[in-house]
Order: sequence, then C-alpha cells, then structure tokens
Amino acid sequence: MAQDAFNWKSFWEIATPEEAARILTEWFGMMAAQLAVDCALAAGNDQRDDDRRYWLAVLDSLTGSTQRRSTAPPVAAEVGRPAPRGAAIAGSPALR
Repeated sequence: MAQDAFNWKSFWEIATPEEAARILTEWFGMMAAQLAVDCALAAGNDQRDDDRRYWLAVLDSLTGSTQRRSTAPPVAAEVGRPAPRGAAIAGSPALR
C-alpha cells in the first residue's frame, strides 16, 4: 500500500476536482480557495500544466465559477507543455 502512494502520475488519478474541493473545505474551511490558488500557481511555476488545470478546476468548484475551463484530464500531447508567461498572476488570462 505504501508503495502505491508513489505510483500515481497526476492529481486527476487521485480525486475529482469536486472531491478535492469538498476535502479542502472540510479541512481548511475559508482558506480552501486560497490553497487551490496557491497550488495552481505553484504547478504553473513548475511547468506542470495538467496539475495547474486540476487546481483551477478545484478552484472553480469551490467558488461556483461559471467560467468554462477544461475539467478533463490532459491528453498526452498537453503533458509537458510549459506554462504560459504570466501564469503567476492570479486571475490572469494565462490561468484560464
């Protein structure tokens, strides 16, 4: 079981964004949305675009956003693509 914890490749394999939003809210209350933003920014800075999109989907779930972002796991061609410039600015078009 402990070894399985190291065999996942993406947050998408662990929980849906909705499940992650529920857990963040249960554990961190009002800080849940800020934590999702922080995770999205860190993933973007590390050029982990699939993880960045995951945390933005979690944020959408937390805030009830009506903005349309992809909530599907990335396709193979998207993995490894660098994050766009300006991704470190919360709410910027680069985060959408």
